[in-house]
Amino acid sequence: MEMCYYEPRYWGLDPLFSSKMKLNVCDVLSLKYYPGFQDIYCILNHAIGQVHIMGDVLSAVKKTRLIQYEVDDGTGVINCTQWRKADDSDEGLCVASQGQLVSVFGKVSEFRNMKQLTVTGICPEPDPNVEPLFWLEVIKLKRGVYSKPFQLPPGINTSITSATLCLQELVYSELKKWVLTEYPSKNFSLGELEADTSFIEVCMRTLQDQSRSHSRAEVERGVIACITKLKEDGVIVSTGTTGNRREMLYKIFSAEKDLFPVVLSYLARRQQSLKVLQLGVPEAWIIEAVQQCGSLRLVPRAVVVTAINAMVDKSLIYPQAPRSYKLV
Repeated sequence: MEMCYYEPRYWGLDPLFSSKMKLNVCDVLSLKYYPGFQDIYCILNHAIGQVHIMGDVLSAVKKTRLIQYEVDDGTGVINCTQWRKADDSDEGLCVASQGQLVSVFGKVSEFRNMKQLTVTGICPEPDPNVEPLFWLEVIKLKRGVYSKPFQLPPGINTSITSATLCLQELVYSELKKWVLTEYPSKNFSLGELEADTSFIEVCMRTLQDQSRSHSRAEVERGVIACITKLKEDGVIVSTGTTGNRREMLYKIFSAEKDLFPVVLSYLARRQQSLKVLQLGVPEAWIIEAVQQCGSLRLVPRAVVVTAINAMVDKSLIYPQAPRSYKLV
C-alpha cells in the first residue's frame, strides 16, 4: 500500500507526534526527513516531535553557552547539546557527568551534516537495570506501534498533499539528471539552480506533458527539499558552510572516486598497529577519519556507511568483527 504523508496541520492528530518516542541511538542516526521538510524527521509517516534515548555519557564538555555530551547506548554514539542559561549558571539545570547512565529527551537536529539531539531534558538513571528494560520497550514499540503507519480519521481531504508529493518526486528526478549533466565537474549553489530558468522550464513542460497543473512557485519551492534528498542519497555533497543556504556550494559526489581512496589509505595506516591488526578498524574511526578530510568533512554519516558496505561487496575490505574492517 502506498504511504500517505500529510501536511503539518494534521500531525497533531498522530499521538506519537506529541510524545517522546523511545528509540535506540542507531534509529535516530538513520532517520530520514519527512518528505518536503528539512527540519522534521519521520518513521514511516509519523512526524517526530521529540525522542527519548538512554545510554552512557562518554564525554561532557562545558562551553560558554552550552554543554556538549556524547551518549553511547551500544548501538551508536550521538552528540547531545544542552543549552545553558543566559547568565552561564547551571542552577536548576540537570547536568550529567561522564560515565553516568542517563535518559536524554530532545529534538532531532543536524549540525555539520551530523545528527544530534537538542536537549530538552536529561535525567541520570541511578538503577542500571532500567537500561535493558528500556531496550525491551523500544523493541516492543517498534513492532507494535512504530511499524504501523499513521492514518487520518475518515472524511479528511488530503488530495493536495498527494499532489505535492508527486511534484517533489518529479522535481527530484529532473534535478538529479540536470546537475549530473550541467555540473559534472564544477560547484553550484541553490541560488544558481533557482535562477536557472531553463531547468524550471524543463519541469514545467514535463508537468504539462503529464497533464498536471502546478505553479512555477511550487516547482521552485520543491528544489529546496530535493537538494536535501540529493545529499542524503550521496549524489551531491556540500563543499563549505555559509550563513545563507542559497549560497551553499555543492558538487557531484562519487564514492568510488572521492571516498574509496581515503578509506583504503586510512586502513593501511591504522593496520600498522598490532591491536588493530587483530581486531580490525572500527567503523566509527573510519567515519571520523573521512569527516576530518577537508573535501569530505560534510559527507553525511549514512553515505560513508553505504560506501563502506560497497567496498565490502567489491572485496576491497572485509569485516574482521561486527562494524570493524581490514584491508583484503
